[in-house]
Amino acid sequence: MIEKFSRDYRCLRCGAQMSSEELKICGEVPRCFVCGYRVLKRDKPLSIEEVKASYIDPFNEFIDNGLQEFISNIGVIEVKRREAPFKIKLGQVWFIESQTRISGPYVTEADGTIHEIYPMEAKLRNLTYATPVSLEMALILNNKEIETELIYIGDFPIMVKSKLCYLSRLSAEELKKVGENPNDPGGYFIIEGVKRDVLPEHFAEMFKVSFLKLLWETKRRMELSKKHLTNLSSYVHPRIGNYIVALMKMLGPVQVVRKKLYDEIVYEPLTWYSPTLVLTQSFAYYAQQLGRGELCNVPYRVMKFF
Repeated sequence: MIEKFSRDYRCLRCGAQMSSEELKICGEVPRCFVCGYRVLKRDKPLSIEEVKASYIDPFNEFIDNGLQEFISNIGVIEVKRREAPFKIKLGQVWFIESQTRISGPYVTEADGTIHEIYPMEAKLRNLTYATPVSLEMALILNNKEIETELIYIGDFPIMVKSKLCYLSRLSAEELKKVGENPNDPGGYFIIEGVKRDVLPEHFAEMFKVSFLKLLWETKRRMELSKKHLTNLSSYVHPRIGNYIVALMKMLGPVQVVRKKLYDEIVYEPLTWYSPTLVLTQSFAYYAQQLGRGELCNVPYRVMKFF
């Protein structure tokens, strides 16, 4: 008896339909059986379980462990000043604004008022769905830890339906009341009102590159300053969210994403560059500039992409 496969994929050039089992025969790079085109579209959307396992769970794992582990590996940054060199010790990361104590996705209105925001409002108003993030930084002078500050470093784009998203704590009825779709599986970001599909591992690399760039700029700002160091927050510009958004926009709204549990990849239109190459080289560059070359094992060169 011949097994009938569901036609889950469609070629964007000739419109031929094919199943996931048929695509496996093509090997590592799936192609259309009729015309050989590599751009395929999945007609059947991913289930909520597939999205959760492939996107939301890895993102939550990065939030819980990967992010803090990366910061802890950096540990201490040495600032070389002619008068009084010192060090900065990096501590715990908090998803909160250090001054207003706001946590969760928010928006600041023109009159200065701040309130929480849901994904639908972010889409309609062309906003970025992000939460504030702050970092504990301690000043070390003459091998003594003098002062510890909780410093706001920027807004952190978060994945819809992840643990930092308001929707993850609402029932189907509550989602309807706030104007959200209960059947939306999530697993994407909202950047300036546009849905962006980014693999969790790519997002982790974007954060690492952006965080190293932020540290490097802060270190250079302190080294060039001739003023007496009063507080660390005056030298830290909260731009990490801007850097991550710039990288996401550079990738384009459509990416090689939608990686299934059984390791299938749907090939979508790509831009001409390799995001992995850009992130790897940029990470290596900023790590070397910070004097933390042990974080990477690849050569680097100057790349200006922000």
